Order: sequence, then structure tokens, then C-alpha cells
Amino acid sequence: ESKDQSQSLANGHQPTPEELVNAAREAKNQNPDFGVKRIWGLLKEKGWVVSEQRVKKVMQDNGLIESSTANGSDTNSKDADKVKETETTQQSQNGADKEKTKKTSMQTEMIGKVQTWPEPTVPIMDLYPSGDFPPGQICEYLGLNAWRSTSAEKRELDRCMETIVKEQREAAEVHRTARKYLVSIA
Repeated sequence: ESKDQSQSLANGHQPTPEELVNAAREAKNQNPDFGVKRIWGLLKEKGWVVSEQRVKKVMQDNGLIESSTANGSDTNSKDADKVKETETTQQSQNGADKEKTKKTSMQTEMIGKVQTWPEPTVPIMDLYPSGDFPPGQICEYLGLNAWRSTSAEKRELDRCMETIVKEQREAAEVHRTARKYLVSIA
């Protein structure tokens, strides 16, 4: 029996349907706002070998989630298309010029793309598509040749150096990301 246990630990635990239902209920009771993906993640952290679809089906069958919110969103993509179509047809019937679109969640808009963890696999240019990288720490040089140039000349010099500074900021962001990853695995 110990040989079977060591093999199942090496391969991961494959739960029985009863174990899966009980674990999903327990996780949902502790964290009522958790959806399928988070509960599936918790089970994977325990070392359980179970598919996301199986967790979803068990949770739906036992009334832990509704079928419309099983994917973690309020509506399916087909439903969203139907809502958009009906809004457009209603507005065209009412003579409205503006086309209503369904509001997206604020969280998705604010976050955008996020670097993956622990391995940074998303290119830095995808994280900052506008090219405005975080400036990091800005240090002023005090009193170096301040009397030799006018403020207009300084502004022109700053404008010319902006592309170089952007490239340096991009390199700094790549360095911070790589360093964070290497520290985490060391």
C-alpha cells in the first residue's frame, strides 16, 4: 500500500468524485467569492490531478455555482453577442444615432496585460505599448555647469534626449523583471 501511495504522490492525487465534491464545498464555504478557476487552482496546489472542466461540472451539479457564471464571467460570449445585437436593433428601431456597447469590467481595463509569474514570458513592449516606461528613481545633478547654458538650451537638450531616456527606461524595466525572476528561483 505504501508503494501505491508513493506512486500517487509522485503522479499527483486523483480524487474520487466524493472527495472532489467535499473539497469544492469546503473551498467555496471558506471563500464564497471564488469561482471555478480559483478553486481548481487550490486543488492543484494540494497536488490533486483534476481538470478544470471536471471541477466546473462538479460545482454545477452540486449547486455551488450557476451555469451562467461557470466561466468566471457573468455572460457567455454568445450571450454577449446577442445582447449587443438586441441593443443595436432596439436603437435602430428607436432612431438612436449612437450605438450602445456593453460595458467591460473596470478591472480588465485598468490592469491590461500583466507579466506572468514566475517566468517573465510577456515582452516588455507588450506591457507598455505606448512606450512610456516607469521612470524609476530620478536624481538631480547639483551645480554641474549650470551657469554655462540657458533654460531654453536645457529644454532643447531634454527634448533631444527623450528617445535615449525611453530606451534606457525600457532596458531598466527588462533588468528589473529579469532580476525579480532570478531572485525568486535562487
